[in-house]
Amino acid sequence: MAPFSTKDVRYFFTSKEKITEKLHYYARRGLTDKLRKLIKHAKPDLNVLDDGGDPCLYHAVVNGQVEVVKLLIDSGADVNVPAADGNSCICFAVANGQKDIVRLLADSGADVNATTAQSIPILHYAIANRNTDIVRFLLDSGANVNATDNDGNGTLHYACIGKGINLEIIRTLLDHGVNANAVNSDGNTPLHIVAEHATPNILKFLVNHGANVNAQNNKGNTALHLASRNRRVSNLENTKVIKFLIDSGADVNVPNQDGNTPLHIYSTTHPIVVMLLSAGANVNAVNNSGKTPLNLRSHPTQDSIADRMLNSLTNAQLALVSHANMMECCNKNTDSAGFQQNKKNIISNPRAAQHKQECQKELEELSKINVNGKSILNVLLDNNATRFANHPTVVAVLESCEEKFPIYAPFLKSSIEVGINRRKLMQSALKSIDDVCKNKDNTPRNYWNVIPQELKENILKYLNNTDLSNIQQDNKKKDVNKNKSSSLGI
Repeated sequence: MAPFSTKDVRYFFTSKEKITEKLHYYARRGLTDKLRKLIKHAKPDLNVLDDGGDPCLYHAVVNGQVEVVKLLIDSGADVNVPAADGNSCICFAVANGQKDIVRLLADSGADVNATTAQSIPILHYAIANRNTDIVRFLLDSGANVNATDNDGNGTLHYACIGKGINLEIIRTLLDHGVNANAVNSDGNTPLHIVAEHATPNILKFLVNHGANVNAQNNKGNTALHLASRNRRVSNLENTKVIKFLIDSGADVNVPNQDGNTPLHIYSTTHPIVVMLLSAGANVNAVNNSGKTPLNLRSHPTQDSIADRMLNSLTNAQLALVSHANMMECCNKNTDSAGFQQNKKNIISNPRAAQHKQECQKELEELSKINVNGKSILNVLLDNNATRFANHPTVVAVLESCEEKFPIYAPFLKSSIEVGINRRKLMQSALKSIDDVCKNKDNTPRNYWNVIPQELKENILKYLNNTDLSNIQQDNKKKDVNKNKSSSLGI
């Protein structure tokens, strides 16, 4: 039973005979039998407000008195009369997670699209509370899945932020047609929020259900920019997030309003720097402050320990220096202001200048390795690793790069492995499409199977890795359903 309140005390000592006081007291305390007798004999106004401005139904709801709520509704209480703070009874029931009471109120005409006094839809409250049953009930009862609060946050925004993100709620919202790319007043889509706050599995789920990986918010940031701020996952998990975004077609060179590309953002994180460079990130990109991702201190004024430490380079900086030198060797983007700035920075920093000389030796050897008449460096920089992934020369370089090319081994391995993995995805996707486009007797169902293989590959090259993977997964699901149907004799 609910604890006694000051209103209860006032009832016993000052208002024992007042019908209105009794009405609210019985509702609050869950005294169903006494309330039923009062309603039958005194016929009170069930919507009358107490001294605090609240109806009796409110007291029954906030105290979880299910039987009293049912009695009041059956006796004619208005389910949409607001409490003193402006919130309707269903708002309190949703906020308190009272599923049975929510159902009673909604089935009796309570507005499932009601908003709180702060203009937050009750569906948002259910989502924020991670109450899957109430979310599903409200949606099935007609709640607007694309409703927003005053800041433009939709249901999916609420589902993707905070602790204990519930994948089942996200799935339910998507099944009910929520816009996966809705933006709030800051221009953030749910994917922006997930990239900054959630775990990789949530991010993957959204992308696989149509979230745009290249959507930019009001500051020009994409999910790839914002993932750097995610402190809820380990560095390893964050690296997986970045890789997934890149595989899903994230633009590694898109600048935000400050002119920063993802490479500017991650310029201190070695594994991600290598990953971005392998995906085509421009080491010579210049932001609005005139800086490239590579910013080095020039000659020290004194040969002190502090100065020598300042002129030492991190692994991430060394990777950027190496890539800048490779771009110069291959004559890529050498007429840009960013290239000139990087060149000047490298020359003026003793450690970078030394590393440049070390790079030159490896670059000279790499430039001698040709793949179909092109330098292997140009093949990789032009993102042709997928096309030549199985070429014997490329395979040989991958096997020996750590020993022969220790500086460029991370870039070579990452670039070639990206190509090999994409090649496998393309082959699997092609087979899946071929299977779908065949009749049971293996004869072509349509024109797809008479298209030359090279043309098919040219068509699929416009799909990102996530798209290719989804083609394969969809075909597997169809095979599973076929097997189930066969086992049932259908």
